[in-house]
Amino acid sequence: MPDPVAADAIRRIHGWGAVALHAIANRPRASIEIPLWLSASSFVLVTAICLLAALLPYQRVRKIDPLSVLQGG
Repeated sequence: MPDPVAADAIRRIHGWGAVALHAIANRPRASIEIPLWLSASSFVLVTAICLLAALLPYQRVRKIDPLSVLQGG
């Protein structure tokens, strides 16, 4: 069973690290604005790439006879 004092110390360090990271990352410098068309086209492109990457192995697997796979030959 882990030491409760050590676990509490780890939680506190993690919490303070998250607070520090939030303080560093949320400084208002130059804001980054991503247009809607760029977000939408990126989503469509990534979805198409993922579907194509999944479709190619699927087409290959469909050609294999299930009986030969189950028999091990």
